[in-house]
Amino acid sequence: MITAVNGQRLDANTSLRQLLLQYRPGDTVELTILRDGKEQNVTVTLGERPSNLR
Repeated sequence: MITAVNGQRLDANTSLRQLLLQYRPGDTVELTILRDGKEQNVTVTLGERPSNLR
């Protein structure tokens, strides 16, 4: 489960989509994820958005 993007937490008022729309394809972001009960940070490079999500 993704819990944050570049330190901005997801919550009832902030969706993953909202946060990712601030970035462009090719940008690198740090995701905070919850896996097996532990938070981990991973760095990812964003790809192209599917045309139905633009």
